[in-house]
Amino acid sequence: MLEKKTRLGIFILMLSMAPLMSGAVVPTQILIKSLNVEPAEDELVTIEKLLRATKKQLEVQEQLKILINRFNEEKELFVKGAKSKLHARYMISTAAHIDHKIRQHGMEPLFASDFLEELALFTAIGKKERVDVRNQIR
Repeated sequence: MLEKKTRLGIFILMLSMAPLMSGAVVPTQILIKSLNVEPAEDELVTIEKLLRATKKQLEVQEQLKILINRFNEEKELFVKGAKSKLHARYMISTAAHIDHKIRQHGMEPLFASDFLEELALFTAIGKKERVDVRNQIR
């Protein structure tokens, strides 16, 4: 049993060091938490859980890539003159969605603080806009 715990410890250590060695950054704390590994589990069960968790992380990262591309396109259109309220709402909504996904999956350390602040600004504007609309309805 101690041997399995030792192997699991080494495996987790390798996971946490992988970003330093490969240049790819993986939020290992979130990945490890999602594994729900029992120390006495069979290695094949452990690796299957790791594969599922990695696939889930990849899906989230692909979704974020699409959202970030959309956000950048919306900002570019806004700068070029598409300054309607509807377009601004799309930008705000996309930024809020990106911000939520990043925070939900603990990926904040992976992104530049300027980008996170920009998302927070748009998200705050969206929240203020929703509050204003609710006050107008009453």
